[in-house]
Amino acid sequence: MGRSASRALAEHRSEVLARVRARGFSNPLVFGSVARHEDTETSDVDLVVEPGPGTGLFDMSGLVLDLEDILGCPV
Repeated sequence: MGRSASRALAEHRSEVLARVRARGFSNPLVFGSVARHEDTETSDVDLVVEPGPGTGLFDMSGLVLDLEDILGCPV
């Protein structure tokens, strides 16, 4: 049995925040089932971030891949 997306996020919070900053983004906000505490083992993490100067689609794609690797669930 796996773990919920909210549990993964709680366990890796500092890693996620560091990666968001490293990729040039800030102000990550969680919404959806994780924010409502209704997530399950099959839920994804819905996250919105503020882009920094010069960030683009490739930076966003890289961040998503990084976070999926860290959390072990879809982002």
